Amino acid sequence: MNINKGKILIVDDILANLQLLSNSLSEQGYKVRGAAKGKMAIRTAISSPQI
Repeated sequence: MNINKGKILIVDDILANLQLLSNSLSEQGYKVRGAAKGKMAIRTAISSPQI
């Protein structure tokens, strides 16, 4: 059963880390968005408050 526990924005400049964390947290029931750079993360957070 995959119940949404919350929303997480991951910021990491290493793509493999983003993928690993995103997959792991998604399997735990979190809604995850990733960003490779800080500015991209800020834009994502502003434009998608529901991430």
